[in-house]
Amino acid sequence: MVKVFTSFGPYSPEEKRVILGTFKGVDLTSGAASVEPARSPDAPNMMPDANGFPVKRPGFALMEQYPAPVYGVYRFRASYAGADALLIHSGKWLFVYGQPLYRQDGELNCLTDDMNQAPSMALQRGERLWVLDGKTYRYISFTQKGEEVEYKVAPVTEIATVPVITIAKGPSKDSAATSYNPINLLTDTVTEQFLVEEKDAAATDFYLSYSVERIEKVEVLDQKGLWQTQSEGGYTFLNDPPVLKFTEAPGKTPVTGEDNVRVTYTRPATGNAQKINRMRFGILYGVRGALDRVFLSGSPDEPNLDYWSQYDDPTYFGDTMYSVLGTEASPIMGYSILNEKLVTHKKWEENDRNAFVRYGQLDEDGDAEFIISGVIQGPGCVSPYANASMSSEPVFLTADGLFAFTASDLTGERYKQERSYYIRGALEKQELTGCRGCVWGRYYVIAAPDGLYLVDGAQKSYESRAGQSSFQYECYYWPQIRAGCVWEADGSFMQSQGGLNGQSGAETWDPDSVLMYADETGGVWALQAADGSRIHYQDYGAPDPDGNRQGRAVRAYWTTPVMPLSEYGRLKNIQEVWVSCQPYGHSRGLVSYGDDKNWQLDVKEWDVARFAFDDIDWADWTFETLDRPYTVRCGQKLYNVQVLQVKVGNSDETPFGLYAIQVDFSLGVKVRV
Repeated sequence: MVKVFTSFGPYSPEEKRVILGTFKGVDLTSGAASVEPARSPDAPNMMPDANGFPVKRPGFALMEQYPAPVYGVYRFRASYAGADALLIHSGKWLFVYGQPLYRQDGELNCLTDDMNQAPSMALQRGERLWVLDGKTYRYISFTQKGEEVEYKVAPVTEIATVPVITIAKGPSKDSAATSYNPINLLTDTVTEQFLVEEKDAAATDFYLSYSVERIEKVEVLDQKGLWQTQSEGGYTFLNDPPVLKFTEAPGKTPVTGEDNVRVTYTRPATGNAQKINRMRFGILYGVRGALDRVFLSGSPDEPNLDYWSQYDDPTYFGDTMYSVLGTEASPIMGYSILNEKLVTHKKWEENDRNAFVRYGQLDEDGDAEFIISGVIQGPGCVSPYANASMSSEPVFLTADGLFAFTASDLTGERYKQERSYYIRGALEKQELTGCRGCVWGRYYVIAAPDGLYLVDGAQKSYESRAGQSSFQYECYYWPQIRAGCVWEADGSFMQSQGGLNGQSGAETWDPDSVLMYADETGGVWALQAADGSRIHYQDYGAPDPDGNRQGRAVRAYWTTPVMPLSEYGRLKNIQEVWVSCQPYGHSRGLVSYGDDKNWQLDVKEWDVARFAFDDIDWADWTFETLDRPYTVRCGQKLYNVQVLQVKVGNSDETPFGLYAIQVDFSLGVKVRV
């Protein structure tokens, strides 16, 4: 909001006043002179308070230091009390957050040391996590024994479902059979069932569909209708053709119409499991939007294919349960769910047809099928690790920033909609492929190479800025935070876990959610709560040998746009500037000017303190107790300037926030070039 008042003084009608208030976010896309007065072209480390006014962000605290870069963070939510866990994929190791980094024997206290050193993710289905790292599709199970939780990490191939692939098969080579289930890509073991009728009662040779590496089990139905396992001496097998030879004929089925011979065997190694092991990301989706199947993709060997699991069984991926979406030149880049439909993102397709929409249904045989119901045009997705749901709409990351789907996209009425126009100018200069993103409370946070970018889902601007987008979110940025991973953690969970060397700092955390990130060295950091205390406005690293943490103050400032101050054609004489600041217990800051003659002219420092029992500093004792905004007056005058820019900042450990900026000036002569 900008208000311009004229004739505020009794002497000259040329005297004017501009008041900037009701601030919004940053605009890193428009030129400095084109930014609207309520936004800032340069405001690092600022964020909105509960009422939308810009304030300095709190500091981060180092909570744990892992031995290698963090490639993935997985949250497990158990149905039994006390077993919630945060798992950290660091280098080739997988750790449980909050547990000691080393065991008593000096070895790393990890769940496994066989992780792929590449980005990973996990999906929770039931009481297990299903982990995708592009090397091994594995599961993590949890067992609670008293107050202790035991973890198991193993390849899914160890527990893969063995499918019954044929039923009602006759024993002879040319007998008909009914196909029952597809082969499971995760195992080379299959089961075939035979129905022995009267005409084949004397048969001892039972022909199999595939060559045999090993017979696992042979079962025959007894006269009571129960399956009985046959001893290895009761049969042999040959290949070319594959045939199982019984010593004695099993005979006719004792139950009319039911199979009475069952053979489970392992085929020679096919390597099919690599199709699933190589997958890097996925989502839960099923028939009519149910979250009862696992969809996986991301294999560099099959970039435009995805596979889905059997109903409620992440250990079973049939060899016929897959889709080919678009061309191989454009890999699948992630998933979103819009209403009851699955949106599969592509990186680039012809005519920007970069999102395939599918709907799950049952066919006439009761099998699931996932039909393409539409293709949406728009920019391609660049990261499978940044898709989320914010403000009830699915959002995803593109080379130009954050985009969203709306319900009307399903009908083809409009393209994907941009949601981060105000930071597009900064994001499009960076390589965003593979960048992480997460929803943190009201924000969507992008972990870009040069820092964190916040998209505020609580502040919408309905100005026409980007194509067919109906609105934009206000945005903020925190530079120089090198976050390989970023995620939201539960505040109460973090309190229960402690921190680096037992220094939890739990009192500094928001009880609902905590923003966390992992840096390029393996350090895990947590954002402290913004409660006005000076100790929270530093980024704290590891404690020294004496247990003291060294902090670095957060440097933040708010810069106004380059303002012509009501007229471009007249020179201006700046009389005074007032800055209305938020009423913290203690705050310092600096006001600077910029104009067409000076890049930055420091004009006023302030140091304000208010008495509060919870924040006493005897070096800054004061009896001021009113919890109201305070105003800083800057009497520095400027003469004959064309434009003015005001910068208000803070670079120490105190908090800082803005309510309004007022500029008093008078008009001078006309500009002459």
